Amino acid sequence: MKILILVVSVLTLACNSNSDQNYQKLAVSLLNLLDRPDTSSIWSPTSIGLALSMCAAGAKVNTLHQLLFALDAVTIGQLNTESKEIISNVIGKLSKSQIIVADRLYVQNTYKLYQNYKHDLNTFYNADIVRIDFSMQNAAANTINKWVSQQTKNLIKNIISSHDVNSLTRLILINCLYFKAQWLIPFSNDSTTTKPFQITKTNTINVQMMQISSESFSYVNATDSIKAQIVEIPFNTTKNNKNLQLVFTIILPNQGVTLATVQKKLSSSTLTRLLNSVKQVFIQLSLPKFKTQSTFDLTKSLQTTNVTDVFDKTKANLKGISPSQPPPLYVTSVIHKAVIDVDENGVTAAAVTAVLIAGGSLPTEKIVFNCNRPFLYLILEKTSGLVLFVGTYYGK
Repeated sequence: MKILILVVSVLTLACNSNSDQNYQKLAVSLLNLLDRPDTSSIWSPTSIGLALSMCAAGAKVNTLHQLLFALDAVTIGQLNTESKEIISNVIGKLSKSQIIVADRLYVQNTYKLYQNYKHDLNTFYNADIVRIDFSMQNAAANTINKWVSQQTKNLIKNIISSHDVNSLTRLILINCLYFKAQWLIPFSNDSTTTKPFQITKTNTINVQMMQISSESFSYVNATDSIKAQIVEIPFNTTKNNKNLQLVFTIILPNQGVTLATVQKKLSSSTLTRLLNSVKQVFIQLSLPKFKTQSTFDLTKSLQTTNVTDVFDKTKANLKGISPSQPPPLYVTSVIHKAVIDVDENGVTAAAVTAVLIAGGSLPTEKIVFNCNRPFLYLILEKTSGLVLFVGTYYGK
């Protein structure tokens, strides 16, 4: 089974005339806000987190405090260091044929940046800085979209439009994340058949269902805590770094339990505990073959998590970015786009976030794990707990 995921996060700015970072808290905080009932979705806490972290590197006072709280960090020094750890020692140790992360800051041609801010973006995020003329709206959008398309191997081609930039746009922070991995034990194409998938009690459709039985999967029955079962499907990463463990984790509600019910019971601490309690067992797995693409404007969702000041032109404090203030900088939008393709060989996925700134022994029994109803899934690195992607599948 091949999994391909692509994520792009874009943060746009305009001017007005104690634990290791793994984004599990951010993932759970945004889960219920981004889930679209009865519609499959995909997004990347890592891409969103890195884009917001680059913004936080230039934030001050309450604007900074709100971003740090959302990103589960105490100080900007801690956040920068942990971001570098993710990029260099987790993502960086995987093969570039499997995962690519790219950060870039587009800045208005004549707009000045503090040297310290440029240093932090380069040192902690490996971000390059590109000068651009946002007043040339079509040309600016085309330039940015071309770079995003290159980083995501053409999976995401249009993260922004000419309407997203104007003469007041000063900076655009972008994080791109590309992921492609083969299953440790591939599914057989011959085993894929058409099977029923129950979206709701009264709505059933047919899907292409992949099937496999293996002792390489890990499992935990989470009925008591979240009324669901969890299985982990390992990716083949041993050729690159045997100390890293990439897995595709499926959280399947029990029969008669809705996915929304499970998500409401899922906290960051519960997720961590459950992921640490899985055991290797013999699983008979049925998993739909699917593709999903999602686009989000995260502005309102982030405000719901109490990240508010950075979007308010009267309260935003991004004075660590540029000496060319007033007029002050504030974030006008946070755009996130992600794509995932799951088949018999593995997963391919990508995501982009853009921030726009204006001014044990195996049991003898076989466990049947049939994903024939809506489920939640995560792609994560087990040793660090880093959540690369989160998605829901509703059969369409």
